[in-house]
Amino acid sequence: MRIGIDIDDTITDSYALMTKYAEKHFQRNDKHFINEIFHAPKITGEGLDFYNLYLKEVISKCPLKENAKEVIQRLQENGHTIIVITARGYTDISGVTEETEKYFQKHNLKVDKIIFKAYHKLKVCQDNQIDIMVDDTIRVLDEINKGGIKTVLFTTYANKDIKTNLNRVNDWLELEEYINNI
Repeated sequence: MRIGIDIDDTITDSYALMTKYAEKHFQRNDKHFINEIFHAPKITGEGLDFYNLYLKEVISKCPLKENAKEVIQRLQENGHTIIVITARGYTDISGVTEETEKYFQKHNLKVDKIIFKAYHKLKVCQDNQIDIMVDDTIRVLDEINKGGIKTVLFTTYANKDIKTNLNRVNDWLELEEYINNI
């Protein structure tokens, strides 16, 4: 099976660290404002300034989600192809792709392919014949699901209280079990 996997808040625990940086930078403890900065269709203005200052540093410091590396390795050992599909790099912030590749090397996280600048993930999934896509963003997965590709929502702080009909897992071991039962 060809498995597509997002990075932020799926492989890594990005939200908590990015929120910490944003609260300090903007001197605001406003979760709605912070969420808008992280999920804007096109990062501009003060959001772009923030990303230019901190994104590479945050990328380098994000912790891997528990069991992510081990489950990815086992999935590959079981014959699955792992393709990371990320929107990282779609803004004009230089060095994001390189920092991400360094992060994967530093953590010895081996995947078959990383696709950057994937803002329209349905098309990327179709072009790469993805059988199942794992992401933390409901909007993205709804679109992919409508395109006929199986999806799994990785539960995060930002989506945990949102009701959805998407298949949902809470951690990497649940994801592994879900994939093994397909």
